[in-house]
Amino acid sequence: MDFLVREVGLERANALAEVRRYTASPTQPLSYLVGKLEILKLIEEFKAHHPGIGLRELHDTILSCGSLPPRLMRERLLMS
Repeated sequence: MDFLVREVGLERANALAEVRRYTASPTQPLSYLVGKLEILKLIEEFKAHHPGIGLRELHDTILSCGSLPPRLMRERLLMS
């Protein structure tokens, strides 16, 4: 909690809530990180297949997939 208050700037009550949440479900934040890393890899692959694609078009294309997991998003974006 001290770290979150000192380094992140959270109020003490919010830091306590975060610590409780992360200790009650420790795999949740890890799953977010794994998903983020997979999406970043997919973006690099997509950009390699579509050189010069603009950021807006890239985002629109990815968002058009909805909430697919990265593996299925990869199939949709690179295999079609």
